[in-house]
Amino acid sequence: MNPALAGTLVVAPMRLEARALQRGAPGLRVLRSGVGPQRCQRVLPRLRTDAAARLVVAGLCGALEPDLVPGDVVLASRLLDCEVPLHGDPALEAALTGAGLRVHLAPMLCATRLVQGGERARLRARGAVAVDMESRWLAPA
Repeated sequence: MNPALAGTLVVAPMRLEARALQRGAPGLRVLRSGVGPQRCQRVLPRLRTDAAARLVVAGLCGALEPDLVPGDVVLASRLLDCEVPLHGDPALEAALTGAGLRVHLAPMLCATRLVQGGERARLRARGAVAVDMESRWLAPA
């Protein structure tokens, strides 16, 4: 495992995402939350008592910007619909970039359902490059 990931707890909403992370980074601590706000609420007590130095939400997100392609990594610089501040991590960004991934440090939004059609353009106009269905509810941890 990359030393930059030591002390990291990764929350992955879906089983597929959790397995991919565990295969790609053996030894990485991964917790599956489930998709959506209700399932995220169930894991919050465990996250709040965990001694991890860093909490990362990792999984698939919906691209709002046309220049994002499958495999790109979006590191949220902030969650536009959440008051919880995010703390950037240059070491994590460097580790991902060093692994050959295309990384975008940019604002994200959260939704309670899949975003489609004209709603994507409306959310992009708010300044978000991507949307997920968990970060807002996991951020308080």
